[in-house]
Amino acid sequence: MNQPAKALLIATMDTKGQEALFISTCLQQAGISVQIMDAGIKGNSPVPVNFSRTEIAKAGGKTLAEVQSIGHEGEALEIMTKGAVACAQNLYRQSRIQGVIGLGGSMGTTLASAVMRSLPVGVPKVMIST
Repeated sequence: MNQPAKALLIATMDTKGQEALFISTCLQQAGISVQIMDAGIKGNSPVPVNFSRTEIAKAGGKTLAEVQSIGHEGEALEIMTKGAVACAQNLYRQSRIQGVIGLGGSMGTTLASAVMRSLPVGVPKVMIST
């Protein structure tokens, strides 16, 4: 029996949670297993996620509170990007994902596209910029 395709959905869930839920539901209805990564820093996700913003910040070398206290969005984005890249690469090495979908505005697009660039050529990647 074939295993379902496995996708990582990256979004800043504090601002794109409902949109991410819609995309996740559509993918699941198509038989694709979806894991959601929350890369937002300002607010809580309105839906359950597989990888929390706390985990992403930690993988980037800081606590979420430290990231939230940074006065410069670019510096906070750099830390969250580092964490998201590390997590996604680990998932790929463990064969837990086969492709990536990113959803975001300018900050989310910057972060998700960095994750995509860190994965090998040939891994399916789709970026939805709002």
